[in-house]
Amino acid sequence: MNMKPHRILVGLVALSALAAISVQAAAVKTVSPSQTTIKRTTAQPATVTAYHQAEIISKVDGYVGSIKVDIGDKVKAGQVLAEVSVPEMAYRLEAKLAELDQFQFKRRQLTAEVNVIEAEHSALESENKRIQQLLKTKSVTQKLGDEVASRFEAAKAKLAAAQAQVASLDSQRRKVQATIDETKVMIAYASIKAPFPGIITQRSISPGDYVRTGEGTPLFTVAQVDKLRVTVGIPERDAIWIDKGDKASIQLSALPKPIEATVTRTSGSLDPKTRTLATEIEIINGTGQLLPGMFGKATITMQEKNALVIPANTIRFDQHGDEMIVYVVQNGTVKHVPVTLGLDDGHQIEVLSGLTEQDQIVTGMLGRLKDGASVELIK
Repeated sequence: MNMKPHRILVGLVALSALAAISVQAAAVKTVSPSQTTIKRTTAQPATVTAYHQAEIISKVDGYVGSIKVDIGDKVKAGQVLAEVSVPEMAYRLEAKLAELDQFQFKRRQLTAEVNVIEAEHSALESENKRIQQLLKTKSVTQKLGDEVASRFEAAKAKLAAAQAQVASLDSQRRKVQATIDETKVMIAYASIKAPFPGIITQRSISPGDYVRTGEGTPLFTVAQVDKLRVTVGIPERDAIWIDKGDKASIQLSALPKPIEATVTRTSGSLDPKTRTLATEIEIINGTGQLLPGMFGKATITMQEKNALVIPANTIRFDQHGDEMIVYVVQNGTVKHVPVTLGLDDGHQIEVLSGLTEQDQIVTGMLGRLKDGASVELIK
């Protein structure tokens, strides 16, 4: 089939243009890997809590007699917060103390009697031994020997009975003493005391209220706030990197500057409901400006090291999408170089293998470059 000359000419021009485009080198920018400090961090919501917090309940039943503190008051360990009136216990203690006095009086009397009986027993024991020796030599009659032995056995029985009385009296006295000791302890519980130094954050009683053991709303809540805990839930993906002593920066919305601290402890187990690792950071509240319940963000540095890094936008995948590569420019051509990566802070990525600081890698390019493609560097 014949073609007109002008059509052939147009086709040749088009082919020439395509050939010119195909040999034109792509213009690219390059960067080199650099040594820098890279960090693995996690930023999570953080809540300030009291170092210790106790809900104080009554150990005894009774009417509230007096209240010594109110909300906001600072208290010392062992300081009395309120008094519960327990007159029944006081009466029982007085009665048992009187009963103990009677037992002690009886004990003194019985001890004196036992001393006399022991003396008699000792004398008869010696006499009986002497008579029994004389019987062997026929120096005394058998009748006398039997009489002395009988009196000795009677003294022995009398002593045993007296000693049994003493033991019984001592047993009863110990029971009374135990009741006295228990009653004193319970009366001591009528003075409601602070378990540790802190601040009263809640009070639910007034003078005259009747309180029962372990029932109802706690009488007081005491919180230790001179030192606080910052609780943070670390997601599962970061939990394996958290260690005691990791640096932490806590930014609270109420404060202009972050608080620098370190991780104090972790639970060592993920919460099955939230799949987070409970982490605590202790901070000193010397000025008292921090309050339990404050909310903010804690940024924890889990890893920090000097590493060879490249920008995150230089990482690509091979044509199969299986292997991470970078475009390395060598003598004006592109080479696909596989790389092994480490820490990633979102901006820079650690290179574990595949590159050196002298390599020139393509950056800021959206399209793909074939292995061996010619490029022109943009200076």
